[in-house]
Amino acid sequence: MAENQGSSAAEKLTFLLIGGGIGATLALLFAPKTGRTDEEGGYILTFATNLATMESTFVILDAEDFAGEPVAVVKLPRRVPLGLHGNWYPSE
Repeated sequence: MAENQGSSAAEKLTFLLIGGGIGATLALLFAPKTGRTDEEGGYILTFATNLATMESTFVILDAEDFAGEPVAVVKLPRRVPLGLHGNWYPSE
């Protein structure tokens, strides 16, 4: 863990979502894993913006290991506006 990353789950998650800078996350969405119906059997999806650099990322977290390493972090080519909301709908 990086020196400035913090040791609590909340500090680690904040560091991962905003890159250790001053930032904001948007509404968290839950997407279930295929074949799972339990509340933790899925992924947490969110956008995060580092307000110091104005760069945004799309972050996927495993709901069963919320404070663990992200499943994916995708750097976006443009900043996502704060206040963006969305929903997850399975294709079935």
